[in-house]
Amino acid sequence: MRPFVRITLALSLVGPVAGCIPIEGPEPEALRRVTPHPCETGLSADQTFLFESNFPTAKLQTDPPQFVLELALGGDAETIPMTTSVGEFGELLLQPVMPLPPDTDMLLRMVDAGVVEGALVETDLPARYSTRNAPAIRTYRAIENRVFVSFTQRLDAASVKTSVTVRQGGAAIASDATYLDAPDRVVWVEILSDPGSIVDVVFSTGLRTDRGDAVFATETSVQLDPAYTLPPDNGCQFF
Repeated sequence: MRPFVRITLALSLVGPVAGCIPIEGPEPEALRRVTPHPCETGLSADQTFLFESNFPTAKLQTDPPQFVLELALGGDAETIPMTTSVGEFGELLLQPVMPLPPDTDMLLRMVDAGVVEGALVETDLPARYSTRNAPAIRTYRAIENRVFVSFTQRLDAASVKTSVTVRQGGAAIASDATYLDAPDRVVWVEILSDPGSIVDVVFSTGLRTDRGDAVFATETSVQLDPAYTLPPDNGCQFF
């Protein structure tokens, strides 16, 4: 008779088994990023706001979160209520109940969390906005000689090619600039030769918004390490 061999597999109860892929549970419910993204300027009078989420539509409809726009008018805080409607895929559409005033800075604030109480909210709230026509740099970062500079308004893509240069110690460095509009109005600058240290990404007065306005009155630059630079803490430079 052939010998009988018993093989026993022991599974660890205190940690993952080496070489095994852990099985993850369902993704936690969360409010995703809002559009327009925080720090946007030049909002229209009839501006709406859209939150993406992975909440079930039926659940959101029972008690959706409520928001207001808090306005800064001459030092006095006033608010504009907003209606909240729930879309087919769990998105939240926020509609101010009255036109937004011109040339005004504001905060989007959640005043009642409803069913999203305690859930992850990926957008830092309150979020800053403005109806002022005030194009500016929102934030920037860099990794492996690729620089990403985000602006607070939509840019004219044609002006980007001729208005962005990279310099080191005053000398130009070969680079190529491309405009990526959605979702963060990003100028992507690829540095074509490794500079090895800090550089200046320079924007000339020829850079234009899609409205034809100059973004900067004078030449403006950001200084960074193109190998790796984290975004600045404050991405809302117009406040």
